[in-house]
Amino acid sequence: MNAIEYAADFIEKYIGPVSKLVSKVPQAISVEVTTRCQLDCIYCTRDKNHPKDFPLENLEMLRTQLKGVKKLIICGIGESFCYLDIYNMIWRQKDLKISIITNGAVPIDFKKLNRERNVELLVFSIDATKEEKIKAICPGYNFNVLAENLSELKKYPNIAGIINTTITEMNIDEIPLLVEFAAKHKLLAVNYELPIGNEEFVKANKESINKNIKEAIKVAKKNNIIFNQFYRLSCNSGGCIIPNIQLNGDFYSCCNGMNKGKKLGNIFEEDLEVLWNGRAEPLLSDREFCMKCSLTRNLFEVLN
Repeated sequence: MNAIEYAADFIEKYIGPVSKLVSKVPQAISVEVTTRCQLDCIYCTRDKNHPKDFPLENLEMLRTQLKGVKKLIICGIGESFCYLDIYNMIWRQKDLKISIITNGAVPIDFKKLNRERNVELLVFSIDATKEEKIKAICPGYNFNVLAENLSELKKYPNIAGIINTTITEMNIDEIPLLVEFAAKHKLLAVNYELPIGNEEFVKANKESINKNIKEAIKVAKKNNIIFNQFYRLSCNSGGCIIPNIQLNGDFYSCCNGMNKGKKLGNIFEEDLEVLWNGRAEPLLSDREFCMKCSLTRNLFEVLN
């Protein structure tokens, strides 16, 4: 698919808002802390035989390079709570607001998590509501641990909980049910994403996806669950594009950049402002880069 196949109104409505954020040095950034995970998900590409962790002694250097950052998103190919230094890392970031992406099936020590009261959001990556289905997608998943974590979360109203789901052929019918699941467990919101790099799946299933999304919106409205806007590009949040930093410090402008292997440098060698203004902004200012993004193509397919 070439960029010229996108209609002008599509570009203006969906790519235009992202383009307006390019000149802003991000105040939020996503950092990978581990490649360890207790699961063996069917779609996972991590190196399961050679797990790696973020060295905690590198944290001070990392923070020096992230001047102006106010929010840290702990996210990566591994499970955040499999990182042995997760709580120490949070405690040392008391001046930052922290969001954590988790599969929810590792026990969370909420007293430790909330010690500095700087964790504001837990994003539970849950792909189904039924134990047998989630275990088929993610072998090794402990549904009882998820239930315990969600129960404990209710005791900490300063920490919001939301569900994030990647839509696949195995869970299209679960889309409305996940909203009901969120309501049952007093979670704040639900968010759905289309799979990066699988445009053919989206194209083949767009009618079913749209049907279930519309049903989920109704369920969310009925239960006062925030339904994060589905028909948009999810590379940005809170008024800025979210760059990604891998374990070794490799810096990517966004999820598309990471998916394409478009490394722009290393955060331990150059700071955020230099990397963003010198490399990320010129890259993202070229609309061709965004038009070739899998997120853009998926959105186009599901809307077309």
